Amino acid sequence: RRVLFRSYLGGLAGVLVIVLSTYITPKISSFYLTLLIFIGQLFIGIIIDYFSFNKLSIGKVIGGFLVLAGLTYNLLLDKKQKPVKVTCNHLG
Repeated sequence: RRVLFRSYLGGLAGVLVIVLSTYITPKISSFYLTLLIFIGQLFIGIIIDYFSFNKLSIGKVIGGFLVLAGLTYNLLLDKKQKPVKVTCNHLG
């Protein structure tokens, strides 16, 4: 019995997510990483639905782009803010 190549795509996608997460995690916060993984899963789900069932959910596409726009806006705001330097003075 022959196994189709597309049967292995889920495992390949999982390995890709783990490798990219390992590379990206030290560079961004876990909050942004979680949102990026969520957005990636949402868009991959939309693509799978489109090619498997010939259905395209406009609500999911718009929602994904809204989350992506919010993430980008928040990243830009975080870049503009200067880090606060915390000092501790001990009296003694």
